[in-house]
Amino acid sequence: MNLKANVINVLTVLGIVLGMLAIAMNLLAGWLLLPAALILTSALIALYDGRLARRHNLVSTVGAWLDLTNDLLSFAIAPVVFAHTCSLTGQPAFPVVVALFLLSALFRLRRYHLQSDSQVMQGLPTTVSGVVLTMVVVGFALSSFKGIAASWILYALMILLSILMVSSFRWRKS
Repeated sequence: MNLKANVINVLTVLGIVLGMLAIAMNLLAGWLLLPAALILTSALIALYDGRLARRHNLVSTVGAWLDLTNDLLSFAIAPVVFAHTCSLTGQPAFPVVVALFLLSALFRLRRYHLQSDSQVMQGLPTTVSGVVLTMVVVGFALSSFKGIAASWILYALMILLSILMVSSFRWRKS
């Protein structure tokens, strides 16, 4: 593995570390804004690490595994943790909706890594779903809009994002 490949993999590992820090800061200190900023930073890294690897013909099994790990941690698990710690989850449906969101993210990530056409994506990327969910949770947490109504809107959004992640619509990569 050459230096360029190592630099790209280090970028992806940085995204993973940012996702872990975001979860830890949220769970242990109750912080939300800094962890959300870390998730957005991880999203920017996720946007460019794969592009750099493809542009320089440095796609590797290790890089794909690191990318999958970053996507799952930063854009599936972290947003769900944020929703839970922001008390937007007071209804008994939360575990079911979380399971749906996480399984949809796993399915989407697996399908993406198995696809043969590198120019087309199928379904809403997990990264987009995670960033949208994170921003909505932050918006609800910063506003006075809380309680049962906020929880059910959040559940509806999570269900919609889950459906979009596993949907069959196709679009070109940029």
